[in-house]
Amino acid sequence: MRKREGTELTVNAVAGSYVVVLGLNITEAMRRGLRGFAIQRTDHDEDETYWMKGTKVFESVEPHPAQGLQYSSLKHPFQTFQWADYSAKPGRTYTYKVVAMYGQPGGLDPGTSVEVTVITESIDAVDHTIHFNRGATATQEYARHFHNQPPSVYGQAAYDWLSRGLLEGILQFIQRAKNSKFGLKGAFYEFQWPTVLNEIAAAKERGVDVSIVFDDIDNETGPHAKNEDAIKTAHLKSVTKPRTNGTLMHNTFLVLTENGKPKAVLFGSTSPRTAFLVTPIAPMSSRMRTSPPNISTSTRS
Repeated sequence: MRKREGTELTVNAVAGSYVVVLGLNITEAMRRGLRGFAIQRTDHDEDETYWMKGTKVFESVEPHPAQGLQYSSLKHPFQTFQWADYSAKPGRTYTYKVVAMYGQPGGLDPGTSVEVTVITESIDAVDHTIHFNRGATATQEYARHFHNQPPSVYGQAAYDWLSRGLLEGILQFIQRAKNSKFGLKGAFYEFQWPTVLNEIAAAKERGVDVSIVFDDIDNETGPHAKNEDAIKTAHLKSVTKPRTNGTLMHNTFLVLTENGKPKAVLFGSTSPRTAFLVTPIAPMSSRMRTSPPNISTSTRS
């Protein structure tokens, strides 16, 4: 969902399922003395209203900020023209009030304000479903949630938080292949995650026609050795085909068939911030500025 509000102060909101991005613009006449923006969020489903928080502070107000602690944007406004709320939830209605803040740290005065209301996207789509895991942009939030411990140390809750429905969506797609009437045909660059491979092995045991091509190109940086080990562990060698020619096999897709005809495809990215799309197949810094920033241009989103 996309929505734009305001004139002198403009807020352009783009809402996904778990993230709402706000692009801000303010006229040149209103930039003098601008300290930043305070942002208030109303969650209409929970009937809660509160000021959003950040980690950057005015040193004169908070000389010794605690590591990982967040501070209200009403006292320590966001000094950016692009801000994102990574705590949003799917299928909810949120109102964001953006307030331009002026004056001296410790005694800021609110200026013009704009409100924008958005509805985040549902993850339960009729035809197309998109899953994003949490990537590098959410590292500070991860550190706060899980005491900066790697998921292998903290446990399953950390993996679930990082997955944000992506792993669950992959497993549900594989589980749609219920018996021998179905097939799973795919090609993968990295074919190693045990939970996914075990689910594919379970489909094979149900009689599903499974055929996977994987990267087995022998080079210094490729995943071929790890792919081979994972396939052996999951007992999938009989339904996998190594690709040994070429330089880089950057494929990530799995096709679901029924009675020999394609029904749906799962495909996505192999980058650290992974997105997977399920679709039918046709015909189907810790310190802030303490003086007004010298802003000559604004950033639009």
